[in-house]
Amino acid sequence: MGKQEYTPEMIEAMKDDVNLGMALEEIKANIEEQLKKCGLYYRLFSRVKGSRSLAQKIAGGNYGFAENQRRVQDLIGVRIVLYYSDDLSPCRNILEKTFAQNGSWSVNERTVNQFQATKINGVFEIPQRLLELVREDTWKLPVDATFEVQIRTVLFEGWHEIEHDMRYKDVKNNRRNLWKGNQELARTMNSILASLELCDWSLSSLFENLARKHLEKKNWELMLRSRYRLRMEEAPMKPELAAYLDENEDVARLFFNCDKVKMVNALMDENVHTRLTFDVLMKVLNDTYVHDAQVARILADTRLVVYEPVKRKKMFRPLENRTTFQLDVALNGPETSPEETRQLFETAARIIYSWGRYKYRAIFPEAPEGIEDFRGRRPGYELHVEYDEDSNCFLLDCSRIDSKMPGTLWFTESRIENKNGRLLFFVINTSSAPETEVAKISFRKPKFVDRIREQMEFYDVVRMPSQLTVIETEEERKRLENLIVHPARCLPVILVNWDVQSGRFMIHADKLLNTVGAFCHVYADRTRQNGAVGVYWPDGRESHFSREDILNSRFEYNRKVFTAEQIYELPFRHKLVDMVRACNNGRLK
Repeated sequence: MGKQEYTPEMIEAMKDDVNLGMALEEIKANIEEQLKKCGLYYRLFSRVKGSRSLAQKIAGGNYGFAENQRRVQDLIGVRIVLYYSDDLSPCRNILEKTFAQNGSWSVNERTVNQFQATKINGVFEIPQRLLELVREDTWKLPVDATFEVQIRTVLFEGWHEIEHDMRYKDVKNNRRNLWKGNQELARTMNSILASLELCDWSLSSLFENLARKHLEKKNWELMLRSRYRLRMEEAPMKPELAAYLDENEDVARLFFNCDKVKMVNALMDENVHTRLTFDVLMKVLNDTYVHDAQVARILADTRLVVYEPVKRKKMFRPLENRTTFQLDVALNGPETSPEETRQLFETAARIIYSWGRYKYRAIFPEAPEGIEDFRGRRPGYELHVEYDEDSNCFLLDCSRIDSKMPGTLWFTESRIENKNGRLLFFVINTSSAPETEVAKISFRKPKFVDRIREQMEFYDVVRMPSQLTVIETEEERKRLENLIVHPARCLPVILVNWDVQSGRFMIHADKLLNTVGAFCHVYADRTRQNGAVGVYWPDGRESHFSREDILNSRFEYNRKVFTAEQIYELPFRHKLVDMVRACNNGRLK
């Protein structure tokens, strides 16, 4: 009987991609839960095989014959990339204990005379409760109700991609074999593979030797970290336990010589930790391998919290609202003429409208080019514009769904209105997001705010110039003090004092102004020469930073190669920016 042909279009109609994707996410979650619990370093990749790829595999292999049962087993695929080669066996063990295996592992054994990338592939049954989600038509294709897991080390991950596309596929297709007649180059490629294999082995060997060094020096925490290479929290080992190991090196060697596979098995036990610390690891090793009475006594109060993944019944929950930017300033001053005010209004309204029309152009292509009243509504999107040139009033109110953050909505409202000759400009940007996403949302300023500021100056009690104002006289200092105490001030004031010791300002106030000048006053003061920085908040609170505070500022990690000045200047300036942004969107306490 002939072979059934399956076109990509036929497969697309039969394959239930949506529910296969849901099953894949559940499988990934189960794998990650166990890998995290055991502390292994890993990265995880996955996919549901596309319709075109599946059609090619069926056509190129012995699949789809009515008289045999051979079926594609990797409709769902998961790849686990491990950092260390000696984690391959523990990872296999984790998977065997988590899912029902279909057949045995496929492992290419290394030989003395041949270099080859380590490949560990296994096939597992898709759990029944997940199979019930998938439409029955899917299983009419020549596919098994299984998923494939590939385990690799990080050094071989890139190699496998190259080998699959540039060697495996071409060898199967003799008509376009890249390597035919190029054996010298093929051998060169094999030598690269040999180097990778040596690096893989050397990395584990290096840490083993490092662990022995720390064992000899009685650095117990460093010994455990380099010997077992698990993702652990930074909580220190109990001093009493460290002291006991100092006096009993033979006991310490027992903990050094524990089998990692057995240790991972113990960590998988249902009665073991949610937090992996040095004390928890030592307790697990002692309970399952070493059995030292004194260690057991010292760690008696170290609790191995029952590991119970939270199971929540899915239900509708309200979205959480968060303000990400707000601004309430004037666009003109008392000295601005009516004609200048009208021009400022038209310029600002045009900038805001152009931003909205461009941003929503694919949703509302019918929005007019020139500014006029408009209201558009589509599922998930809304754009509302009101424009009254005679009274200098403008409104843009829009909302959209976020294409990258599931379940998140964005709302932007901007108004310009003329009140007794003052042109008031108001902006608020807010989000509504599920509780799982809201923590990812912070400061977000609409781009039209900076575009307007490039064309005109804002007013918050006083004019907010785009160039840095340097206080040189006591009269200028007095005006600044009046601004700081003014009850109508809405925005923070940052004051950077001259530093007489270094002969300059401690931070680049001009760069700070470029970053936050749309929603914060920034001044540099030459009349005060202590190198300090003060922040005066709209609610009357003050934050003061001495010269020493600034000099001691550092990033939590080395983001860049710094000059001597940048070591403190850039981190402190970033700190000020974060504080002002937090004040703007209401998160500063």
